[in-house]
Amino acid sequence: MIFSAGAMLAAGYVGACYLTGENLIATWWDEWRLSRRSLAELDAACAANMRSSGLVVSLTTIPSRIVALELTIKSLLRQSCRPTEIRLCLPAWSTREQRLYEVPAWLAQLRCVKIVRCEDKGPATKFLPTLQEVAPDQAVLIVDDDRIYHARLLERYVSLTAANPHEVVSGAGWNVPADLIDRPTTLSGRLRRAPHVPVRANQLGRVREVDIVQGVHSYVVRPRFFDLKELGDFTAAPDSVRRVDDVWVSAHCQVPKRVHPMRLGYTDFLPWRNRKLQATTSLGRLNRAENPEQRSNSIALKYLSDRWRKRGEGTLNRG
Repeated sequence: MIFSAGAMLAAGYVGACYLTGENLIATWWDEWRLSRRSLAELDAACAANMRSSGLVVSLTTIPSRIVALELTIKSLLRQSCRPTEIRLCLPAWSTREQRLYEVPAWLAQLRCVKIVRCEDKGPATKFLPTLQEVAPDQAVLIVDDDRIYHARLLERYVSLTAANPHEVVSGAGWNVPADLIDRPTTLSGRLRRAPHVPVRANQLGRVREVDIVQGVHSYVVRPRFFDLKELGDFTAAPDSVRRVDDVWVSAHCQVPKRVHPMRLGYTDFLPWRNRKLQATTSLGRLNRAENPEQRSNSIALKYLSDRWRKRGEGTLNRG
C-alpha cells in the first residue's frame, strides 16, 4: 500500500514537472542557493570568466519590477559561459506605468550589466534597442525580467546557434490556430496539444518548428533576421498589438523559428519570492480578456494575418 502511494506520488510529480517544464524541487533549491550568493561576487566572477558565450543578452523591465530584478540578473551573471554583454534597456519614462525609472545603486554599479537608455517601445523594448545597435550577425539572447535562468542555458544556446545559424532558437513556442484566436491554456488543451498551447523544450523529443517564440522562456535572434525599420514601426498597429512582443517579433522574423529539445529545467523558472509581484504586474494579465477574440494576442494574430500561412490541419505557420 505504501509502495503504491509512493509510486502514485512519484508519477504525479513527474507529470507535474513535464507539464510545467520545471523540476519543481530543483527550482526551489536553486532559488534558495542563488538568493544567498552575493551579487558583487557573481558580477566579479562573470567579469573574470574566460569562457565567453559570444551571446549578447537583452532585457527590459518596468519601474515597479526593477527592485525584484536581482535574482534574474544573478542567474545571468552565474552562467557557465558568460554573456558578451548584458544589456538592460530602460527608457527614462515608463508609458505603461506613467512614472520615471529609478535605477538602484546596486544595479548601476554592476560591471557586467550595461544600462541602455532608449525610447519606450513597450515590451518590445527588450529587443529593439539591442537589435538596432549590434552587428547584423550578432546572436542576441532575449529574456524576461522575472525569471531565474539555468546556469548552463547560454552554454546550451552556444552549441544550438552554432549548428543552426539561420534560424531562431527558442526555449518554448506555440502555433497559430487556424481561426487566429488565442485561447487560455488549459489542461485539456495541453493533453490534446492544441496549436495555441505553448510547448517547452523539455517536452520535446525532436526539433519542432513554431509560429511564435516566447520571450519568457528565452530565444536567440540576429538583427539580419529582420527588416529592422519595419520591426520598430508600430505607427499603424492597434494599441494592443504593442503589448504582445512575442507575436510581433515572430511575425516580422524572416527565418524559421524552432524549439530544440533540452533537459528538464534547462531553461528557466519563476522565483517563488516574485510570484505575488508577477501576478499583479504581469503584462499577460493586461492582455487577457473574457472573450478570446478580444485578447491582445488574438487582435495581433488577425492584424498580422498575412504573416502566417497554412501548413497542416488546424495550424497556421510561416515557412
